[in-house]
Amino acid sequence: MINGITNNVVIAGTIEMILSGQDARLIINSSNVNGILEVIELVIRRHPEWSNTPVNIVMFSDGSVTVSAKLGLRTLTFTLVSINNVKYNTRQYSVILNRVRLMQDLSLADVIKAFKSIVTLNDEAKAIIADLLNSSLNSPY
Repeated sequence: MINGITNNVVIAGTIEMILSGQDARLIINSSNVNGILEVIELVIRRHPEWSNTPVNIVMFSDGSVTVSAKLGLRTLTFTLVSINNVKYNTRQYSVILNRVRLMQDLSLADVIKAFKSIVTLNDEAKAIIADLLNSSLNSPY
C-alpha cells in the first residue's frame, strides 16, 4: 500500500497504459493524489525514456501555463489556466502557478517530484493537483 492506494499493481498498470497512449481512466482526488504521484514516479522510473523526457513550458499572454511532455504516441499536457479564471483558492492556485512557471529545463520525473512537493502544502494544493492530473491523464491524446 502506497499512501492510501491499496491496489498499486492495477494503478501502475493503468498509469502505464495511459502514458503509452492506450485508453484508460483513473479517478484522482485529494485523498489519493499523493499515492497516485508516487505510483506515477515508480512507473516512469521503470521507463527511462519517459523519466528523462524533457518538458516544454509554454506561458500564454493571459497568464495560463502548459507543461507538456511527448511520450511516444501520447503527449502528456498539464494546463493551469490564468489566475483570472480561477474562482476558488486563488492564493494557493497562484503559488502553484508560479512554481510551475519556474519549471524550465526539467524532465518529466522532475515535474512529478515538484507536484509531490506541492501536494504537501495543504489540502487545497492536493485538490488543485488532483484536478490537474485528472484533466491531463484522463483526456484523450
